[in-house]
Amino acid sequence: MEILRLFHNYSSSSFTLIEHTIRFRGNLNNENINAFYETELKKLRDIDVVVFMKDLRHLVQHHSLPISTAHINFEKENKLCFKVQKLLIWDGWTRKPREYLSKLNGDLEIKLFCKEYYENTVKFNDAFSKHVYKEYENDFIELNNFKEYIKKLYPLYSNNIA
Repeated sequence: MEILRLFHNYSSSSFTLIEHTIRFRGNLNNENINAFYETELKKLRDIDVVVFMKDLRHLVQHHSLPISTAHINFEKENKLCFKVQKLLIWDGWTRKPREYLSKLNGDLEIKLFCKEYYENTVKFNDAFSKHVYKEYENDFIELNNFKEYIKKLYPLYSNNIA
């Protein structure tokens, strides 16, 4: 049951990063960043596992944890899986996640789809962060130069300047 609790936490936190990114982007109110964000978000929404995870989070948060199975093998790595047929019973799946599940046979290994989801969201956030830095690079340089100036001006307090 501990693994299911952890998965519940993972599914809950999986969209926290997205929500923070949305708010961050809104606070910047920059046309170039907004255009880049929308382009990257469209790419992300075309990835089956990402859309699946969104629906799965809804299932886990608002209904119940899916039925799971464990595959224990002392010679190989152990696996924790969701039963695809049990998942398909839920009527809340949108089209793309339902198609994603329908392509699978038997069980859905939690570790594999979580890893794929993680890799895609990290790629999205890395690209977004790099674009924001590039867009505001001169401002960051100016800020760092100002910090160095203040540290020289007030050496006694330089450890307190981030």
